[in-house]
Amino acid sequence: MKKLRLKKPVTITGLDCFGRKAWLTLSPTDEPGWHWKPYLGHNLLLPIDWRIAKYSKLFRFLYLHHEGLKLRIIEHVLPLRFTGLDGVIVTGSGWPPYHGRCWDLWDVVKPKTLEIDENVSWITPTRKYEWGYSVSGRSVTLCPIRFESMPNLQVRVEINYPGLGEKNAHLVFPGDLEVLEEIFRARAQGWPPKRRYAFCWLASLFGSPMINTVCWPQKYSKAQALQKFLFHRVQDILGGTALSHHSALMAGTIMSCRGGHEADLGLLSFCKFRSPVLVPEKIFV
Repeated sequence: MKKLRLKKPVTITGLDCFGRKAWLTLSPTDEPGWHWKPYLGHNLLLPIDWRIAKYSKLFRFLYLHHEGLKLRIIEHVLPLRFTGLDGVIVTGSGWPPYHGRCWDLWDVVKPKTLEIDENVSWITPTRKYEWGYSVSGRSVTLCPIRFESMPNLQVRVEINYPGLGEKNAHLVFPGDLEVLEEIFRARAQGWPPKRRYAFCWLASLFGSPMINTVCWPQKYSKAQALQKFLFHRVQDILGGTALSHHSALMAGTIMSCRGGHEADLGLLSFCKFRSPVLVPEKIFV
């Protein structure tokens, strides 16, 4: 997969989860990888990886943090790395514009990118790692890629929602851009529907956009809702695994059985990866 570079800064504006004005900017840099600029007007750049990321149990999202500053819902930004986009500085309001997905950002960014003659770099775990939940049957597992294989990330996902059913998928990245963009379009799950829908409807009276930016299963057939939920889980996995290294993507197989953000990030906190960074189209060293 070739790298993409931004031709100029791209800013997306909108409302955050609470209906307040919010913004997010992606700017090009000659430095490889993705970086967060927490202070406007300051040259400090932080490599975006698991070491500056945390999981919010209250809101159930991932966020970057530094000296009290936060950039929230980063799992809806980092999936763009699987398009090959590299050399990026991220700045924005603490709560970015909320669309429940990463498509709205990619739709603005895509026309302002240029493919360069440089391959994306990859890393792979040294062995099999697993994050298990206290609830039986829930886990996220990461396995290394085989030495004779070409670098890619295989995602095996299983979801199960009482009242809707279960569904699974096996996808490989990099892959068909149309499939990736369909995954980008999948909005966050509105579940359980009665409690969350009532809360978001009430919040909409105060300007929150979430009543329209979340996928509510009662608006679709069970099969349609499950497909959308499945693709959004894949989107979240891409965003989570992108935290493995700021300038390399993860190669291997990740298996998510009813997993979530906490497991995606928790797994990276004790993983060790092969170094140096792996080069596409070559045998690992």
